[in-house]
Amino acid sequence: MRKLTPKDAFSLARILKKTNIKETLQTFISQGQSAEDDDDVNNLGIDVMFAIVEACANEGIEDEIYKFLSGPFEMDPKEIESMDLDKLINMLKQLAEENDLKRFFNFAGK
Repeated sequence: MRKLTPKDAFSLARILKKTNIKETLQTFISQGQSAEDDDDVNNLGIDVMFAIVEACANEGIEDEIYKFLSGPFEMDPKEIESMDLDKLINMLKQLAEENDLKRFFNFAGK
């Protein structure tokens, strides 16, 4: 797994724009700014990812999520699409733990 990059942030920003969940994310960002420790930020990051997944129920967005995750996961989008849900959750947790999600989501949300 690799660290998140600016390219990932712009990719996520395009997805967020298509899903119209900017207000929801701004709430999460506010919570992240008042987070007291890394565990709070990591848990918030996981909540954000699930909110994004929920918002991505629109047709076509699902494939964009797989493509987005394929970068940091260093996997083919088709592998992510057919991945065991427990494995996906663990990888999302690892992604949250290995990155400064507070800065990443602040950047992507602007």
